[in-house]
Amino acid sequence: MGAGRGAGGAGEPRGDPGIERLIMRILFFAHLKNVTGQAELEWPNSPPLKTPDLWDRLTREWPALAVHRQATRLACNGEYTMGDEVFHPGDEIALIPPVSGG
Repeated sequence: MGAGRGAGGAGEPRGDPGIERLIMRILFFAHLKNVTGQAELEWPNSPPLKTPDLWDRLTREWPALAVHRQATRLACNGEYTMGDEVFHPGDEIALIPPVSGG
């Protein structure tokens, strides 16, 4: 999908490096925007999170996300994850549900 970590991708600081590196950014696509009521959110000063920890935090805030967990792909800094990722401050994480087209 993209350049990945450390190659100038989405997780690289956009402004003040001291601030941007502390923010974990979460993007919601398609119907997941409706579930959460927003397209993106930022978690300042978040500790590193393993994939299950990320989902636990998200589903505590939005329990309705739980039914979408199995079918939703995660991407970190523009690259799909394999399911055992550790997300760090400065990362941009996208939740991408299956979409249909025609």
